[in-house]
Amino acid sequence: MIYLYSGENDFAITEKLRAVSEAFKKKYSDASVERIDGSEISTAELSAKLTSIDMFTSRKLLVLTDMGKKKNTWDTLAQSLALVPDSTEVVIIEAKPDGRLNATREIKKVAKTTEFKLLARHELEQWTRQTVQELKLEIKNDALRLLIEFCESNQWQIMHELKKLSLITKVITSGIIVQYVEPSPGTDVFRVLEFAINKDLDVLNAALDILRQKEDVNKFLGLLTSQIFTLTALKNSPEQASVARDMGLAPFLVSKQTGLARAITPNQLNKLVASMAEIDGRVKLGEDGWLLIKLALNRLFG
Repeated sequence: MIYLYSGENDFAITEKLRAVSEAFKKKYSDASVERIDGSEISTAELSAKLTSIDMFTSRKLLVLTDMGKKKNTWDTLAQSLALVPDSTEVVIIEAKPDGRLNATREIKKVAKTTEFKLLARHELEQWTRQTVQELKLEIKNDALRLLIEFCESNQWQIMHELKKLSLITKVITSGIIVQYVEPSPGTDVFRVLEFAINKDLDVLNAALDILRQKEDVNKFLGLLTSQIFTLTALKNSPEQASVARDMGLAPFLVSKQTGLARAITPNQLNKLVASMAEIDGRVKLGEDGWLLIKLALNRLFG
């Protein structure tokens, strides 16, 4: 059987592959599963791996990654799949198969394709709650939402933080989240913009003073600029799904900014874009970026 795993949710793909591989090894042997990197194997070797019968195991599972990086490798894969023996199963992992290529169309004809999409907000909450239960923990509803926000919907980070918290407590509250979970940089940026647009200037200035101590100003400025571009896109095209798709962003992250996009005026947004461009240039000349960001936001929203 041939399988094609595609989509942006690399966490879900990894978990699915882990389950399939473990089940295969348990049923046959550790040697029955082999992972092949398309960027490191020749087309001749790939063809041989796919079409040969393994004399040391009755069944074989080949996990193929990065096959689409080289066109000749992708073409060889498409040509060889029809010759794969019944004793071999193949899992192809390709996040974004190029549908314009004949090879992709040929692969999809013989492969069972599963697309792993990024989870919608309600799906992410359900998955987080299920993970909490599997770890024999309890979590309050407000803490669950806060954890997802702190981790910016990143399932890898949510899993990591839950495992870390399981060593500290059995009941997760918002206070525990604030105390032990480090917010992702993008969350800090979102909060800075939220404080500014909502005119919570005292809180804004305190937040910037804290960020000065732990973040690189150039990295933060880049994240801030990215968030502002998202706001601009939402202001000009309020349809969240299209903005998320066009900018390659998680739908949840876009939905978080929709309220801010409604709250900021076009004039404020234009001035904000101009200010960030000016600050970027002045930081490169050695000026204090944190001070420039603070002054610009206070001037615009004060």
